[in-house]
Amino acid sequence: QSHLWGPVDGADARLDPASQPGADPTKQAGQRLDLLAGVVLSPWAGHRFGLEAGWPIYQSLAGPQLAAGFQTIAGWEWAF
Repeated sequence: QSHLWGPVDGADARLDPASQPGADPTKQAGQRLDLLAGVVLSPWAGHRFGLEAGWPIYQSLAGPQLAAGFQTIAGWEWAF
């Protein structure tokens, strides 16, 4: 899975990028490539459980942003 995002259009005039570098909309771009693996189990008719986990294998952030780390998602689907 890959993510690509550009600079934010517009800014909140109440924020001062000189004192809060994260408020500068020109420094909020970046790209990331995640390596994810998952499993789907269907133990009963009409029920599905899923679990996905992974890490970013490439990150390039433009500006002072928090890097992504290990991520998981779980879900349950019930069809009737």
